[in-house]
Amino acid sequence: MYIKNEFIGSDFSCSFLQVGIYDEEELIELGQSDAVSVSLELDAIRCLRFFPQVENLILRPGCIDINDLHYLSKDSIKRLKLDYYSETYDEYSIDLSIFSQLEVVFSRTQYNFTNTRAAKELKQLVVQQWYDRDLSSLVSPSVVCLKILEGKLRSVCGIHQLPQLSELSISNQRLIRDLSQLAECKQLQILELESCNAVSLETMPMLPYIKRFTLIGRQCINSAMFFSRFPNMEALFLGVRINAGDLSPLFGFGHCVLLSVHSHYRHR
Repeated sequence: MYIKNEFIGSDFSCSFLQVGIYDEEELIELGQSDAVSVSLELDAIRCLRFFPQVENLILRPGCIDINDLHYLSKDSIKRLKLDYYSETYDEYSIDLSIFSQLEVVFSRTQYNFTNTRAAKELKQLVVQQWYDRDLSSLVSPSVVCLKILEGKLRSVCGIHQLPQLSELSISNQRLIRDLSQLAECKQLQILELESCNAVSLETMPMLPYIKRFTLIGRQCINSAMFFSRFPNMEALFLGVRINAGDLSPLFGFGHCVLLSVHSHYRHR
């Protein structure tokens, strides 16, 4: 066993005790531990019985034994990182309903977990690889922050199944085009789009509750009047070109950062 600093979610990191299947004998000798952050190989899940106070849990690659999954049923677990890659739903897909206090999940793929609907305390979900063409398989009455880092999204269809969503970050989705269903996000305050270069910005609906918007990519915006879609926006981080050089429509925002400087802009 050894200590290693790791992250869970998008804004939490700490030192984790690394445990493998060959550490079980040592744990038997030592007895129960008060460690709250533990990183386990999948074939060492049964070692969780030695960590009654674990709050932050990482599951690393290994051979899972479905007979050991009941060891995951701990009320103390609040943050979970599924640090392995599944390409389909199978025995490696963890049912999130077994975690009654789970608040944060980071998963390498969407297939590492199931049953977000039953994770009543889940607030933040970060998925590295999203394979489906939309979000129709994702249902959660509690998630407020969704971040998808890579994948094959073509639309945000199904996003209405996240009624509490206030922060959405989508990046590195080369196939996504249509954003019109964002209009169903009545609580959305933070929107980040990065390297989603096929997105048709004309499909962006009016989003009256947006306070912070980040747009980075290869698109061009014809006019800064595009941002009238966000009448209550307070902060803008912009990494695309505005064809019309007049930036005066941006002056009403409290904070505006242009990540790409173009000589044709008439105001800087």
